[in-house]
Amino acid sequence: MNFIAILVSAAVNMLIGALWYSPLLFAKPWMALNNMTPDSMKNVNPGPLYAQSFVATLVAYFVLAMAIIAVNATTAFDGVKTAFWIWLGFITTVQFTANVFSPKKIQAYFIDTGYQLVSILIAGAILAAWR
Repeated sequence: MNFIAILVSAAVNMLIGALWYSPLLFAKPWMALNNMTPDSMKNVNPGPLYAQSFVATLVAYFVLAMAIIAVNATTAFDGVKTAFWIWLGFITTVQFTANVFSPKKIQAYFIDTGYQLVSILIAGAILAAWR
């Protein structure tokens, strides 16, 4: 298992998230769908949130790396396929169920699960190709 690849994949995940939830892409609709405003975000200290998210991503991508090894995915495309099935079977379904039982609008689910899809596909490619 390549722990540097896991670390790089997690760092890339954070970069994708920074872009995904930026004003360039989905910040405005995501905040509106979650009843947030730029003013309501001013009192939030993002440091601990980013640290917790990074640790969770490290755990997720460690498990993804184990799955990639288990299915003997050795190319970027093999890693993408493996990551897609994990996303479809576990990530999007869990997020959907959580969304169904919350007051969130379905559009917020699509923004969030889209981010997860893009991130895990890229991580799958990195982890499989960089074994």
